[in-house]
Amino acid sequence: MTNYGEWDKFRNIDMDKEANIIKALNGSTLKRKCHVDTDKIAVLNAWRRIDCRTRDAFRRSYLPELIEGFEVCIRAFIEESKDADELVLRVQDSFHRLLLHGVCE
Repeated sequence: MTNYGEWDKFRNIDMDKEANIIKALNGSTLKRKCHVDTDKIAVLNAWRRIDCRTRDAFRRSYLPELIEGFEVCIRAFIEESKDADELVLRVQDSFHRLLLHGVCE
């Protein structure tokens, strides 16, 4: 699991700064001589795929235990499920449902 401090810094990044970082990473990969960490690029790309409202909710909310619980449930379901299986998670409210959708994305 990722370090919460690092994740929190990543979650709270300004959207313009985020776009510049992604643009710089995509534009300079060919120019760089050193090894680019593929995990970091994968995380940035995954973060970019998440809806902007959901990203905003992740930034405003600091519920690491809830988010980690969602991740654990979803990861276990993916690893243990068969094609016809269906995952149903009960959430408290629409905000938690929004966070759950963000984790799934």
